[in-house]
Amino acid sequence: MTRHSSWDRPRGGAARLLILSAVFCAAAGPAPAGDAAGAFSERRIAALHTHFLEQLYLSGTARLGRGDPAGAARLFALSLETASDLPQMNYSMALAYVLANFRQRQRALPFIGIARATDPRHPLYALLEVLANPGLSVLKPDGALYFTPAGEQQLADAIDRLAVMPDAPNGKYAAMVFAERTPTGDTALPQRLSGFAAMLGAGSHVLLPHVEQPQPLGCLLMLTVPSRDLGPYEPRLAQRLLAQPGAKYPG
Repeated sequence: MTRHSSWDRPRGGAARLLILSAVFCAAAGPAPAGDAAGAFSERRIAALHTHFLEQLYLSGTARLGRGDPAGAARLFALSLETASDLPQMNYSMALAYVLANFRQRQRALPFIGIARATDPRHPLYALLEVLANPGLSVLKPDGALYFTPAGEQQLADAIDRLAVMPDAPNGKYAAMVFAERTPTGDTALPQRLSGFAAMLGAGSHVLLPHVEQPQPLGCLLMLTVPSRDLGPYEPRLAQRLLAQPGAKYPG
């Protein structure tokens, strides 16, 4: 898929991280007087300034940046267990599901529904709902994604706002990809995006002009989460790690 405009290089994910409960225990130091031997009170856990959840989430976005949505889904599932009410976690889980197995894209709908209920105007959430909902888009054997009138309207509104979203670092590139829709002459499916099937699955990429390396679609649609939003959930993940000695989280 070739385009003709001048773009900057999209930004990818973060480094891989293995999270071990033993690492957390070592960082916590000796238990203060009054704590049972080997036990960690909620007070001690809450006092620690860990970034385990943040690194776990970044590892998921790194998988998206490498064109591995299935691997990203496994990591986002762990993040979601800790912070299920955060719309960003639900969006990322839905995105990984859609890109990893489009035939089963409907399983992403409950997650994107939670994200949209929290922030119905967020353009990434609106765009992903169009991709996940068979009532808004249809993938045909020609590899093009066709949009219903409702899907086309929602998508057009989303891409108009996507380029200026601070938490969508590659939003302007995603907007340009989806702006390449063409009319079909069919009132039931009035617009289509050619070559969409080739953007799905492991190892798939979108070719960007003036960018040396092709980029996975997941990289263009990834979402950043401020540390301040993740901080309150860090003790939950720490508690889970302590409850599962030796547990290892894939990076």
